[in-house]
Amino acid sequence: MSSWSKALLVSASIFVASGCSGGAGPPEREVGGLTAITYNYSEDHLTFVRVDGGLVGSGLKAVEPGGVSGGGRTCCVELNAYAEILPVEITPPEGDAYMLKASVEQPWPKGASTVIVHVLPGRKVVIETTLGAENAPRKDLMDARLEELGIEKEVDTPDWVFNFARNTYTEYMEVPE
Repeated sequence: MSSWSKALLVSASIFVASGCSGGAGPPEREVGGLTAITYNYSEDHLTFVRVDGGLVGSGLKAVEPGGVSGGGRTCCVELNAYAEILPVEITPPEGDAYMLKASVEQPWPKGASTVIVHVLPGRKVVIETTLGAENAPRKDLMDARLEELGIEKEVDTPDWVFNFARNTYTEYMEVPE
């Protein structure tokens, strides 16, 4: 075995033994194959929305306060199930892309198959995971954000369009201590 091969083998062994988590905190648990759905409640047109580098939505039109656009699905997104904050990159039709930090609702339900990205007014993003059954826009998130920003609704979207709160489940993923 050449000295380069030995050095590579030793380096790989150290990398594997040390892990990739970077130290303290729960280990990463990547969940792949998630379907992503993105809803835009904001006044901005969104050409592309990426979470942690993965495309989760595109071509989302701007809406008036109280409205929502989006709902298209993107396949095979991978996310860390233990992350409480994830980076989101938003690319508008004109100008430069910008980065946000999105809060991830915890804990994830066991068997989560869908990630819903809620892009709220004032450049705030909330990420929700579900089993894929009820994946509508969230009235509670929209109403709270409009109230927080002091924005009056200009559109009265019918209630049947929305979920009123986060779905609740009987089983959630366990986060190791």
